[in-house]
Amino acid sequence: MLRTAGAVFACCAAILVRQTNAAWVLFVFGTTCLADLRQQQQQQQRSSSSSSSSTSPSSFLAELCWFVRALVGDAPGLLRRHGLLLAPVVAFAYFVVALNGGSLVVGDHEHHESGLLNATPHFAQLAYLAVPAALPL
Repeated sequence: MLRTAGAVFACCAAILVRQTNAAWVLFVFGTTCLADLRQQQQQQQRSSSSSSSSTSPSSFLAELCWFVRALVGDAPGLLRRHGLLLAPVVAFAYFVVALNGGSLVVGDHEHHESGLLNATPHFAQLAYLAVPAALPL
């Protein structure tokens, strides 16, 4: 529980520093759920006497199908175990909708206008995604 509280605090701080970090908090929630489901799958494989090839997916599509089925099947359990990680995102969504007039921008809105001429591509976001996505689970 202490690790979860620390993670929630870190997620809140990350969102306060940069609002787009809410997407990364959702990424953390997803990877946490995936790790939990993997652990359950390994325990089931150890407890079952027959290890068939269907319990360990070999292709990306099979892996994705397994993950979606497991995610939907254990959604209440995952929310009970890891739902606290969603609290910063829910709080941020409440702030955006109820307290900030539906705007994601905090502060000076003129400096955050979108458009072709003043839009700067954020290539660093791709690097941020590449590092955790490349790590093995």
